[in-house]
Amino acid sequence: MIRAGVILKTGLTTEEYIRYVLGNYYQIIADIDLLKEELEFAKKMETEAETIEALTFTAVSYEGRVQTSGHKDPTARIAMIYERENERAKRCIKKRMHIEKQLQAMTELMSFIERAFLRLEKLNYLLWITLTSTVIDGYGAAEYAAKINVEHGQVSIYRKEAIKLFAKWWNGIVVDVIE
Repeated sequence: MIRAGVILKTGLTTEEYIRYVLGNYYQIIADIDLLKEELEFAKKMETEAETIEALTFTAVSYEGRVQTSGHKDPTARIAMIYERENERAKRCIKKRMHIEKQLQAMTELMSFIERAFLRLEKLNYLLWITLTSTVIDGYGAAEYAAKINVEHGQVSIYRKEAIKLFAKWWNGIVVDVIE
């Protein structure tokens, strides 16, 4: 699984980063779906913990048990149980917040990729189809070159141009015309 920490790598050039993300495109989409499921589970756990807490501490009657329980201080026992449940609830909330942060980073990244694909498709269809076929769908440059009847080197040039455009867009440079 690719997580946001891995996705937000440092030490890579923008072009290497874009190539890495595009190469793992389908895995990232699968990871986003998995994170959404984890988030739903974490929210469910918080709700269950709150329900258990409400049932445990509001409906309990201690009349007559104080003398026979064998505990010197039943209030301390209740406080310890409450503290343990409260700590568990805090861990659940912390985990949910971490998942939400990862999900947001990955969703923003995929949103950028989708917008860049749409922009590239409108600007230059040949660059778009070359990029999607060679980087995302995994065709080799030679295999794809034979498929579209161009030289192997030309496919590499198209792919590099497309990745450079993505890198410019990533860095906030608006390019609406292909030179």
